Amino acid sequence: MFSVIFPGQGSQMVGMGKEFYDKFDLVKNLFKEADDTLNFSISKLILEGPKEELDLTEILNQQYF
Repeated sequence: MFSVIFPGQGSQMVGMGKEFYDKFDLVKNLFKEADDTLNFSISKLILEGPKEELDLTEILNQQYF
């Protein structure tokens, strides 16, 4: 078992976790589960941006799944 840890609010960047997403099916499944749970594609926002939207507090709190 492993975990991916990102520092606190304000340190996020577009594309964070992309290498893990591309390499591990487990990570892809976690992103899909988050998308399904939230009823929108947070994975697309995290992986592709835009940064302005990624930085919104109401989005930030959901990134820490």
